[in-house]
Amino acid sequence: MALVGIHTGFLSVGRRNALRKTWMSSDRDGLRRLEESTGLAFKFVIGRSSNRSEMAELEKEIRKLAYFKEAYRLYDSKFYVKVNDGVYLRPDRLSLLLAKNRSHSLTYIGCMKNGNVVKDPTHKGFRMFSNEDVLIGSWMLAMNIDHEHVEELCQLKCTSSSIAVRNISCSGICQPENQLIKLHKMDICSKTPTIVSSID
Repeated sequence: MALVGIHTGFLSVGRRNALRKTWMSSDRDGLRRLEESTGLAFKFVIGRSSNRSEMAELEKEIRKLAYFKEAYRLYDSKFYVKVNDGVYLRPDRLSLLLAKNRSHSLTYIGCMKNGNVVKDPTHKGFRMFSNEDVLIGSWMLAMNIDHEHVEELCQLKCTSSSIAVRNISCSGICQPENQLIKLHKMDICSKTPTIVSSID
């Protein structure tokens, strides 16, 4: 159903290991079971170039449009999901969100923390967005995509309906190597039921 690209860096081994100790399995069989049960495929995404200036540009771009372009080229999925390696994710709830019926066949789902995507090109802030979800959503306007804001994708703490937990100032959870594992041990984060009425 969906490809989930987990954006990470070369030096982020600790973050990747923390994810493997929490919602993402550390062994192939466990990962396969997770993917089969949710309909989501998980891949770590790291961009690289031998040219320093290209690498600097790639580091900026990989967080935005480059991932979606490559994911679309390489994988045939109904959805393409981008998540940072410091985010605590509930794949079961993400799967339910993506399975929801939508009136528009092309939908960009995100947490528009700075407000809705501006669709009017004459608006003074049309090209100036600091929030990644709104920026990517704006780029997708040319494809006549519907935009869906989902608050559960940007929770500051685990709740009975949270899909993703992050701290905006840390591009995920602050000190993720420790905090992801700590969150996963909390019942409210990892043991609450998948089906929640607010996601339906």
